[in-house]
Amino acid sequence: MKLILGIAIFSAALLTGCSPSSPPAYELSVYKDDCHIIGNDVYFSYNGADFVAKNQATGFQSQTQTATGIDITVIALQDGSYIIPNK
Repeated sequence: MKLILGIAIFSAALLTGCSPSSPPAYELSVYKDDCHIIGNDVYFSYNGADFVAKNQATGFQSQTQTATGIDITVIALQDGSYIIPNK
């Protein structure tokens, strides 16, 4: 019985150690006037730094046409890329 309990605890610890430690994607609220489009890419500023959301012009345009606020939603992914969802 102790052996089975030991194996179960070891397996749980091993599985927990293998889970991803970094958080999932998160949303940024970006001021619309800090954004501009070049080609199909959206260049934006957030918190004093400049970023590029590649191939996201459609999402940016849909948010600026339908959003009533002054901010747009940008999703930052773990790989360093950005998505601007259609609204």
